[in-house]
Amino acid sequence: MSTVELDEIYGAQSSGTLMTPEEFDTVEDWDELFVYELINGVLVVNPPPSAAERGPNELLGNLLFVYRAQHPQGRSLDYTLPENTIPSSQNRRRARQAVGRDTCSSCPSTVNQKDC
Repeated sequence: MSTVELDEIYGAQSSGTLMTPEEFDTVEDWDELFVYELINGVLVVNPPPSAAERGPNELLGNLLFVYRAQHPQGRSLDYTLPENTIPSSQNRRRARQAVGRDTCSSCPSTVNQKDC
């Protein structure tokens, strides 16, 4: 399925390129003026988010931090990451604000992770 030239520098002209997740993960020469996602085997290239997009995401990150610090269930939130690429088996999606929970690998899934 791939049509990737491994020595290519990727930029706006690369949008629509067919690519496997493995190829996406090994690319080193991204044009830093753009952000990249792999959706159903197709490279999607977009300009970076504007200040109008980043501002509300920053506010959301701050509100989540306050929730973690002050809410009785705040410990259920371990981190937030702005502008983070989330890998799945076939896609690499760009999340504007990723919210996550670390898990304890030594605990069975039935154990309340907060008690570790």
